[in-house]
Amino acid sequence: MEIKTASKKDGGYKDGSFYLKGPFCHTLKTLVGDVYNAIIEAAGVEDCPMPGDLEVTDFYLDSDKLNDQILYGEYRARIHFFVEEQLKGCYLMYMNLVPKED
Repeated sequence: MEIKTASKKDGGYKDGSFYLKGPFCHTLKTLVGDVYNAIIEAAGVEDCPMPGDLEVTDFYLDSDKLNDQILYGEYRARIHFFVEEQLKGCYLMYMNLVPKED
């Protein structure tokens, strides 16, 4: 799995805000740290590997539990999936990270 993110600035997305490549489950755990189990539960799966299409909506991401801090804002992630260096799938994910309302 390869993840390339871009942050939205000046009306468009600027590449280069984050890059990570490695085996899927390891990459996901590296990216989100202790939040990994909460995401797995919210997606309705038991663990990696995850099946087919998943949707997680209205999920509160406690950024204090992430391995790296993420700033509030709009992001686009290009996610590529490989099997032995051959591209098998790609996805675009859009995120709007906002503070939790009381």
